[in-house]
Amino acid sequence: MRIKNRCNVELPFQMPRFITYHFLASAGVVAQNNEAADIWYFNNAISVFCAPGLLKGDTYHPGISLTIGNIWDMPFLEKEFFGTNFVKNCTREIIDAALEQGYYVSIWGIDDYYVEGKTMYKQRHMTHDCLICGAEYETKQYLIAAYDIQWRYRRFSTSQKGVIAGLRAVSNQGKYGELVAVRCNDERIRLDIPHIKRELAVYLNTPAVKPEENALGIHAFLRLSEYLELIKTGEITNEGIDRRIFQFMWEHKQCMLDRIMTVEADCKLSDEISTAYAPLVSLSDFIRRMYMKYCAKRNDQTINAIQEKMKQLIDDEAYLLRSLCEQI
Repeated sequence: MRIKNRCNVELPFQMPRFITYHFLASAGVVAQNNEAADIWYFNNAISVFCAPGLLKGDTYHPGISLTIGNIWDMPFLEKEFFGTNFVKNCTREIIDAALEQGYYVSIWGIDDYYVEGKTMYKQRHMTHDCLICGAEYETKQYLIAAYDIQWRYRRFSTSQKGVIAGLRAVSNQGKYGELVAVRCNDERIRLDIPHIKRELAVYLNTPAVKPEENALGIHAFLRLSEYLELIKTGEITNEGIDRRIFQFMWEHKQCMLDRIMTVEADCKLSDEISTAYAPLVSLSDFIRRMYMKYCAKRNDQTINAIQEKMKQLIDDEAYLLRSLCEQI
């Protein structure tokens, strides 16, 4: 039975650190409610993987991402899971009850086609994710955080009816996802310098692997250069080009710079390393923009230039992070 005259709900929304993929972004939005969320990222969001599917033109799954950064990786997030195959007839009631108790609702498995404002609305069927951040009951709208029709990650309103239809469409295909009611507690998180040093060492020293395995650490970014070579030779077709990969790299370097600055302050070091690292963040943004230019206008000279810049970025980052490890 539905409750009439519900009060509207609007949970806090800040743009998260990582927005390349919905699963990282949703976790980040909720995590921002803990004042020490950044410290969690500095302690943990170091390790990276690059999946072998990227070299085969798989654009559905994340090609390169954090190994730790999802909702279930964060111990300060309280989580309740509901398989969509069990809640077909009470989905709206569960969402509304969760929102009223201060929980966001992360949806894993919704058909964009039915959700107004999402990337593939009325264009094609695509199973994707989103985060419900609130509800406007008079207008029968949910506030969701997701990529919009212009491929921008933001919060916007969409009809409750469309959200339910998108969930049912996936369930009707026998592809069941999950609703995750998630909220942040005030658990204190402290900067862990020994842990950061260990994670940086793993990031720098993980050995290279076979093409059919996940490339880890700094080798994940080296694999991007291999990927560019496959694009240049035509082994990766236009349909297999993943436009997200260098967006993620830029986000990773921004977080790394903030981590270095925080470690320098905590250990009472000079800002020499962070000052030297800052241009690498700008360089990663430049590479990101060059890659988007290539995606719009195919030009092998652009690929060659990106590969040169990538080598500089990886070599310089490795040198600076080793220097940091020696000082902490």
